[in-house]
Amino acid sequence: MELIRKTNAYFTEDGDGLRVYEHPETGQELFSVTSVQTVVNEDAAALVAWRRRDPKWADYWTRYTQIRGTLIHEQLLGKFADRPMPGYDLPSEIDKEAIIADDGEENHMISAKDFVKIEEDVERAKNMWAKIWSSEGYSFGDVQGVEVKVWRPDYGYAGTFDLLMRLNGKLTLCDLKTSKAYRPKYAEQLAAYWDAAEEMYDLEIEQACVFRLCPDQRHNPFLKPELHFVPDEREEWRAKCTKFLTEYLPNLDTSGDPEADEVQ
Repeated sequence: MELIRKTNAYFTEDGDGLRVYEHPETGQELFSVTSVQTVVNEDAAALVAWRRRDPKWADYWTRYTQIRGTLIHEQLLGKFADRPMPGYDLPSEIDKEAIIADDGEENHMISAKDFVKIEEDVERAKNMWAKIWSSEGYSFGDVQGVEVKVWRPDYGYAGTFDLLMRLNGKLTLCDLKTSKAYRPKYAEQLAAYWDAAEEMYDLEIEQACVFRLCPDQRHNPFLKPELHFVPDEREEWRAKCTKFLTEYLPNLDTSGDPEADEVQ
């Protein structure tokens, strides 16, 4: 199933664009989970302040972590996917030359030297992933979905979560994070995916879990993986969606010219 992502459609008071998806059957506009969070939780304020302090560094670090996160997901989950995920078989298959060429100094400044660090981070994350199923003692089994697309038109949102599998025998909705710390908003994100997945696919998901695989030894010196089994916040998430649709959406800036920019 496909979701068409659109840009330049809705903006917050700070000028930040929100990610919007188009329902594959009805064409209804559905907001990404993180966009709803940004508006209702006012998450954008800290991010805007960070970017204003050093915009060049912010652009660089955003791009660095984006590339790193994509490659870690491909390496760990690609072999379970039902569609091609470039780079999952061997590190040599990652087209780093193309990425570097596309990230010159005028863009986001990712260089060959940066890519060496990214590859080291990917290897660290792979080792942490292996630890989960060896020294940490969790059991891995029965992968039922990778990069699962979900949407709830009645609550106006859509998104993608990383993995649906049996963890210690329980059907578990999982998301991989490479951030330097676990953040409470992750539980809210998983609640959104959990609610939509059960509604769409007629499933009974027993638990939701964040795998934190931080490959940065400054913030994770022992390279220890963390599993966070999150509380069920589906009811609270529905209330936030209702608030977003009724209180915030009517006041968003819609002066932009929406256009499809990617098929997910």
